[in-house]
Amino acid sequence: MSLFFLSALTIISLAYAIWHILLRNFTLKDELWRAQKDRTGMLRFLNRFTNNFARMREVAHARDLIGFYISEVIEAQSLCVYTIVEEDNKLFLQPSSVVGGYPGAHHSIRENASSRTDQYYKIEVTSENLFGKVALEKSSVLASHYAISDPMIKNALADGMVDSVMVVPMTMESRLLGVICAVNSTKKGYYFNEDDLKLFESLSSQASLAHEFLNIYTQLGDHQRISKELEVAEHIQTSLLPETAPEWGDFRIVPFSRPAKEVGGDYYDFVKIDEDRLLVVVADASGKGVPAGMIMTMCRSSLHALAQNFTDLNTLLIDLNTILFDDTDGSHFITMAACLLNRKTNQAEIARAGHTEFLFTAEDGIRTYTPEGTALGMLPGEFVQSFEVIKDDFTESNKLLLFSDGLTEATDREGEEFGIDRLASTWQSCMEKSEDMNSLPDMIVEAVDTFTEYAAPSDDRTLVFIERV
Repeated sequence: MSLFFLSALTIISLAYAIWHILLRNFTLKDELWRAQKDRTGMLRFLNRFTNNFARMREVAHARDLIGFYISEVIEAQSLCVYTIVEEDNKLFLQPSSVVGGYPGAHHSIRENASSRTDQYYKIEVTSENLFGKVALEKSSVLASHYAISDPMIKNALADGMVDSVMVVPMTMESRLLGVICAVNSTKKGYYFNEDDLKLFESLSSQASLAHEFLNIYTQLGDHQRISKELEVAEHIQTSLLPETAPEWGDFRIVPFSRPAKEVGGDYYDFVKIDEDRLLVVVADASGKGVPAGMIMTMCRSSLHALAQNFTDLNTLLIDLNTILFDDTDGSHFITMAACLLNRKTNQAEIARAGHTEFLFTAEDGIRTYTPEGTALGMLPGEFVQSFEVIKDDFTESNKLLLFSDGLTEATDREGEEFGIDRLASTWQSCMEKSEDMNSLPDMIVEAVDTFTEYAAPSDDRTLVFIERV
């Protein structure tokens, strides 16, 4: 009897263990699928808007496309983008893009309207209505099932059958631009959840950028538009750069970036892989201005998404190349230098995707490392099989310099480039002159400025200095 009992107990335990493993596997797959969905959604929106930006001179059509792209990504039956307008010292939310059978709000449908968005009255921004509340508090709302019975939601969407709804604010640098409302999922029997809301909020930030771009073309003249585009591009670039370098064990990291007058595509970042490993990158997107800024945004979003499931540096760059190639129009690419720092083992791995060389100090002087690897997004995945990775101990006598070609390709009056050899000797000289490593980037850039006789730079100048202390 006891043997039978033990056998039964063993079988039950094994069954429970198998069930638990299968459940955990399903959960991990589900989490991976959601992360992939978020990344794909972000890239689809960014790619479409970037590729169509040059043709978006008809503003009304462009605004419609923004709403359509967002609704497609989050799979909403209907959606409305409201933008802030001011009249008689009062703020209102004016519908600027309507997708699908968006239910009329409490202000009802207008007759004899000249366009679809004109069918809806604007809404005053007050805490008494749903959209005004989201705008004032700059906080999102998600409601499904019984929550739809909330009086504020019912009053806002009284003209339609609503199963689930999401409302998110549109902001830029804490400045309110509007709100976006999505109603009902296109998937039968499915209700919006927290994951959908997170994706929606991410897309809202991209819609805010798009909204700013379109304002350029509606409010400014041609000359002013060019100036404003450069201002927006510079904002994109600076918003992508980390405010400070992280403290990482015995490693000390000093970044520096100075944009050119015509903003290029330089970008650096620090991505935490796990408790021991930190990924440091310096990248340069092709092109100038807004298009380069949008590509940088795509690259950063993809890099952070891939880092959540990091295996090794080679695989990361292969996957990043595939994403950028598939989700750009083929005329844009990014070069990148990547360094993986391990503060537990005090080792470093470096890899390069069509970027400038690495400079590395060793006992025998400064070495130049040029691991093989093509630029990201230039070739399809089947032609990019691997990226060479160099791994070595990082001792206290070692130092590493990552930089962009805005330094080495800077020219003097005769057209001679500053070059890699001059950069290496300048770096060595600066290290000998100063014990303050924080001053090294400024000293190096000053040397480049002196070489060019302070001519206006044609490209961004970016570098990241890494040492062990």
